[in-house]
Amino acid sequence: MRDCVRELERELFGTEAFVHRTHAAGDTLEGDFFEAWAEIAGRLCKARVFVATLPCSNVYSAKAYPIERLESLLDGLNSSFEHFGGLTRRVVLDNTSLAVKKILVGTEREETKAFHGWRGPLPLHADFCAPASGDWCGSVWSCINAASGPGRCGLLMGGYAGQSPYGQAQPVEAVTVRAR
Repeated sequence: MRDCVRELERELFGTEAFVHRTHAAGDTLEGDFFEAWAEIAGRLCKARVFVATLPCSNVYSAKAYPIERLESLLDGLNSSFEHFGGLTRRVVLDNTSLAVKKILVGTEREETKAFHGWRGPLPLHADFCAPASGDWCGSVWSCINAASGPGRCGLLMGGYAGQSPYGQAQPVEAVTVRAR
């Protein structure tokens, strides 16, 4: 019976294939936020950390913010490009409402006016993950695990500490981060 089911599945669905994901150097930057606890001036604070990686090499940069908002995303992207020494051809993000106004058919997205305005003058293509796909940006998550895995603390380039995310923020050189 199992052989019959297996043969029927092969006829209906074909055989499963593995396609190795490769990226040319400087072609792609993948980015996402994660929540962490940051120790700033001896105080434990919740932070949103933007992590960007170049998947061809898994080199990454990270920056902590008091809140996840458009300014954090754009500053995180700009800081990452500066850290890596230039623009990539494309950026891959999740479907964050900071950048995506509406999910259209397939891979098409209507970008928010602010994100499109930031990207407009740049020779940069933006791709967004498939909704609910779950495995769109493994390079970022492997870097998040490397930066904040068990027994390890990530050292973030830059970062901001402040009383209010809307007020003046005090820059800090580095903060200790523990992933939740």
